[in-house]
Amino acid sequence: MPNELDGKVAIITGGASGMGQGTARTLRSRGCRVVIADIQEARGSGHAAELGAAACFRITDVSKANQMESLVEFTLHRYGRLDVMFNNAGLLAQAEPTFGRR
Repeated sequence: MPNELDGKVAIITGGASGMGQGTARTLRSRGCRVVIADIQEARGSGHAAELGAAACFRITDVSKANQMESLVEFTLHRYGRLDVMFNNAGLLAQAEPTFGRR
């Protein structure tokens, strides 16, 4: 039975490290072409290079809508399709402490 990910295209946000990096590696090993999106340029481009020609890196800040739109456009232009969008990148917000308030 052929691998159902062969020829598919995936974007992995936060793909330069941690769970995103592992996901990119796993998807690539199963035949998927991957676009690693992250703000960590050196790590992301290095990881894409390790994964070979069917992987690439795109610097992307997921907190910026225009950069996310550009990421999808880039992927569609490069590969002609998008099958998987793994939204892994996290955003940290400065939370106000709530203790001691009435």
